[in-house]
Formats: sequence, structure tokens, C-alpha cells
Amino acid sequence: MLQTGFRLEHRAREARFWELLRQGLGRTAACDAVGVDRRQGYRWVKAAGGRNPFAHKPRSDRRLSHEGRLQLADLRLAARAFV
Repeated sequence: MLQTGFRLEHRAREARFWELLRQGLGRTAACDAVGVDRRQGYRWVKAAGGRNPFAHKPRSDRRLSHEGRLQLADLRLAARAFV
């Protein structure tokens, strides 16, 4: 049980670290803010390939929503009825 709590706290610190970097803080300052050694921050950056693993990818507008798919299906069925 203790191990799980430690992991959650560690992940929360890492997520906060990446958030601070995204806001423009330097790596050393971000490490100080979350309370980890700067070498740990280096390891996080290296392990992630320099990219924020917690960043949410924006959804593309090119994909149809479920409602959009249903509307297209209805239109296709209506078009078949006229043929």
C-alpha cells in the first residue's frame, strides 16, 4: 500500500514538473519547485525523449463525431429511398 502511494506522489510530481516547464520555467527551477533533485528532472526529460508525456493531444476536427456519423447514415438511407 505504501508503494502505491509513493508512485502516485512521484507521478504527481512529474506531472507538475512538466506543467512548470510548459509554463516557461527552467528545468532546475521546476525541479526545485516540485522538490526533486535536478538529476531527476534530467532523467524525466531523457526518458520522455524531451517531450511532455502528460500533454494532451488536441483532437482533430477532421474526425466525425458519433452524431455526425449517424447523420451521414440517415442521409445515405434517405438517398437510397429516392433511387
